[in-house]
Amino acid sequence: MKMLHPSECTDLLADSSVLCIDVREHFEYEAENIGWLNVPMSQVLTYLQAEQIPNDRRIVLLCNSGRRASALGNLLETEAVFSNIWIVDEGMQGWNRWIEMQHR
Repeated sequence: MKMLHPSECTDLLADSSVLCIDVREHFEYEAENIGWLNVPMSQVLTYLQAEQIPNDRRIVLLCNSGRRASALGNLLETEAVFSNIWIVDEGMQGWNRWIEMQHR
């Protein structure tokens, strides 16, 4: 697993080789999001079983603080044999701090 600074997130949606997944619950996503695919952590295994998350692409995971995304990334690497997992450092909290610093 690799860490991704929040500043690197803005261009990811335009990159078709990257799958950006927000693993927060729907109510968290609805309150605030950056436009990524919302697959709550509890539903990721269902998506994997349905082969809706390809393991041949770079996967970037986002949660609120980075903890859930890190736990999920670890699971994907160890159990599902994904090799290109990235975690947004400090999740939405890190994103919000980075955005706030841009407007100072």
